[in-house]
Amino acid sequence: ATLFVQLGNTYFQLQKFEIAIQNYQLARRSLDSHTTTKRQTLHSSNNTTDAIQQQENESSKHTSSPIPNTSTKTKVWNLEDSILDAQALTNIASTHAVLQQYEQATTAYAEALKLKRHALRFSLETQSSSSSNTKKSSPETEQTTYNDNKLVLDIARTLHNIGLLRFHQNYYTKAQDAYKQSLALRVEKCGLDDLSVACTLQNLGDVYFAQGDYNVAL
Repeated sequence: ATLFVQLGNTYFQLQKFEIAIQNYQLARRSLDSHTTTKRQTLHSSNNTTDAIQQQENESSKHTSSPIPNTSTKTKVWNLEDSILDAQALTNIASTHAVLQQYEQATTAYAEALKLKRHALRFSLETQSSSSSNTKKSSPETEQTTYNDNKLVLDIARTLHNIGLLRFHQNYYTKAQDAYKQSLALRVEKCGLDDLSVACTLQNLGDVYFAQGDYNVAL
């Protein structure tokens, strides 16, 4: 899947946008196939466990303490795969935007944003669970925190791009909302002096100017 994303990026740089989208979509299919394989493996394992458990229960019918069925079927979900899937979707959205295919871009951005927020929530919950079991911070915990910060900034960048897309569609209220969400995250993580904050503020000013709210734009 990573290779398909890289190929897509190469074709994007070459301005072969349709081929770029095809490679991003292949990346997503590869990830979906990977997840499906994991689910099938898990399902097969559970079926084997169920068969063994059934045999044990049959053997225990003549005893006073039957063995309980402890097998479970767990949905497979991988954080790294989800983040890569979100990246492929973001690239698809950006390519559609370049082609001025705004509806397709909007749909892809929305799905990517949902995946990134889910990934961040999962990462934070996992980190919270791990920290409750360990009193001292470890290099692994610090790396997780760093990755969480990258996820937050990635979400902010996606919101910024959504704002830009909405602006080009003349949906100024929606653009304003997306820019404000992006701005809040960027200020929180980077501070007021960061270039990304200035970029979002500039674009937000453009929205106010387009709406005729010149004082706020200034």
